[in-house]
Order: sequence, then structure tokens, then C-alpha cells
Amino acid sequence: MSADGTVHDERRVDYLRRHIAAVADAREQGADVRGYFVWSLLDNFEWGYGYDRRFGIIRVDYDTQERTWKDSAHWYRRLAETCTPDRPSASVSSQCRPARRATARHAGRHGTASAAAGAHTPTRCGGTVSP
Repeated sequence: MSADGTVHDERRVDYLRRHIAAVADAREQGADVRGYFVWSLLDNFEWGYGYDRRFGIIRVDYDTQERTWKDSAHWYRRLAETCTPDRPSASVSSQCRPARRATARHAGRHGTASAAAGAHTPTRCGGTVSP
């Protein structure tokens, strides 16, 4: 964590950017892709690494349980809101449609742990993204 309280995880943002681009390319080639979920929403215990590695897009202070959005979480939220990754892609932007309002029923069917926490966000592309 930086001195200003932010978490800069450029490698994860790059990873997400490249994978979203690959999904867009696959859709352009006819793949039936209906969603993409980031692993993992929160830093957590991993059987192979314990608490040493942080895989989440939201940092968890294990002592206080305070959550801090990493740069990757902010990037993914912008993607969910705009349906536009950092590179132009006709397949991503052309398939966007107005976002549905998140409801408890919708979050229960499509959400993850974040939906239970009230952080469920429907995308303009028709899927769901957390946070």
C-alpha cells in the first residue's frame, strides 16, 4: 500500500486489460462468451500461499478487515460502467446495452459475495461485475 493509502497494481490492470481484449477477440471470432469474472474480488487465504499473496482487486487489511479498492478495482469498475476497455473493440462496445437496475433478486441470481455486501454492479454489456 502506498503512503497515500492507495494500492497500485499495474501488473493486475495489465493482466485484466489483456484478458478482456482476448475475450473481445474471441467473441469477434464467434465464441459464445457471456461473462467474465475477476479472480478474486478480495484478498483472502489461499491454500497454497496462505495470506502471503494477494490476488484480490480489493485489498483487505487482515487485522482491521478494512477494504481498500486497488487500481485494478477502479479500472474494472470503469470497464463495467462504460463497456470500453483501453483499446477500441467493436465487439465490446457494439454489444453494450443499458444497464439493468440491480435488485436483490438479480444480485442473488448473478452476484457473488460482493452482491451480498451490496457492491453488485450490473454492466452495460449485460453481465455483472463486482465491485
